[in-house]
Amino acid sequence: TEMVDGIACASGCCEECDVWAHCTSIYGGLLYLRPRTADVAYAVPIDGPLDTVPSSHPIQIGPVGLVDPDYDLGFQLGANLAIDAMSSIVVDLMMFDSKTSSSIGTAPPEVVRSLVAHPSSTSAATDFLAAQADLEVQLDTFDLGLRHLFVGGQVFAVNYSVAVRYARLEQEFHTQFVN
Repeated sequence: TEMVDGIACASGCCEECDVWAHCTSIYGGLLYLRPRTADVAYAVPIDGPLDTVPSSHPIQIGPVGLVDPDYDLGFQLGANLAIDAMSSIVVDLMMFDSKTSSSIGTAPPEVVRSLVAHPSSTSAATDFLAAQADLEVQLDTFDLGLRHLFVGGQVFAVNYSVAVRYARLEQEFHTQFVN
């Protein structure tokens, strides 16, 4: 038991304490997120291989093959562990994983040209009939911190936090081109 403004408060919350009294609690939530600007253009259908007419330039004949993540569910879990009425330890975990696929194909004499092959590789000038791509985006964060009352009154509170955060963002992209 601790005296706060002349009121005896136990560690954690009680109705008689000020509004700023730190409480022990757990929380969780669902996240509905979409990775933005994570799309990858991987192939484009063109009007035939260049070696049929060496002086011609390929012309795009269809939409660009694009693998673009959509909205997916993630989750957040956390806990506030009251040390006393003025301090608490905060733990928070957030995880999100988005997976998407796309495919594109044509029939001869049209072909599909890769947009993701390195220009100096032998496959850069190779044309294909079909392409398929997979994209996965993973985001994980973990926070651990200490919150403490800086100043508080009957209807307000200002806390400060000292915390560390671990974050990992991983993107995996795979393509397969088929003749």
